[in-house]
Amino acid sequence: ARQFSHVLVEAERSMFGREFNRDLEQEIAALTAAGVSVAFICHGTDIRDPEHHAALTRWSPYPEDPRTETLQHDARANLALLRRAQRPTFISTPDLAADVPEAVWCPVVVNTQRFTTAVPAFSRDRVRVIHASSNPLQKGSDRIEPALAQLIDAGSLDYELITATPADQMPGVFATADIVLDQFRLGSYGVAACEAMAAGRVVVGHVMPEVRERVERDFAIELPIVEATPDTLGEVIAGLLADPDRARAIAAAGPAYVSRVHSG
Repeated sequence: ARQFSHVLVEAERSMFGREFNRDLEQEIAALTAAGVSVAFICHGTDIRDPEHHAALTRWSPYPEDPRTETLQHDARANLALLRRAQRPTFISTPDLAADVPEAVWCPVVVNTQRFTTAVPAFSRDRVRVIHASSNPLQKGSDRIEPALAQLIDAGSLDYELITATPADQMPGVFATADIVLDQFRLGSYGVAACEAMAAGRVVVGHVMPEVRERVERDFAIELPIVEATPDTLGEVIAGLLADPDRARAIAAAGPAYVSRVHSG
């Protein structure tokens, strides 16, 4: 490590085990003394303040999350560490600017070619809607089926909840869908939404206005994720079903967006 030019500390976590008693500040001091440039990248729960987040969106999962007290303590301790260290700081999702406003957004990277499919969205007889639930509480997975119940019962669409699917199978999963439901509680978007957009699918989720504004400010392009909350999801999906031309146009904007912002 002394031969490295740069070290990017992930989620404020110790890198060297017992060598420095898992004390990150000691590790940074040792790297700096060896002439290594050190910076931080924050990813989510490591720095997202639950109390602040709950004030930003009424859909915040933290009032219901049993980990909230621990997450609150850890996030504030990590933020205090960043303030003491005064190092270049990056965030991997734009919503984290609410917690670290001085940070530079370093967007997640998706291999767009891996998700390209020859079958366009809304080209089949029946619309297929999927939701990949990696974290049900944070994604609001339990709110989806009740919101879509009338459309499902009427036979207007096919809906499937995707769980425990290996990452290498996800391109095939997205290729079978027309609409991908992302998350409805955190107010941002991440890798799964980028993969679905790269596949040319209509992505629907709750994205806070501040996040959309950050995208346009940094990249001069509009985020093509259709806005919906648990309260409006049924109405939004019904609107997409009623206007397939609009849905196709939204889906077609996805690959260009990911190439512009998330190709690395």
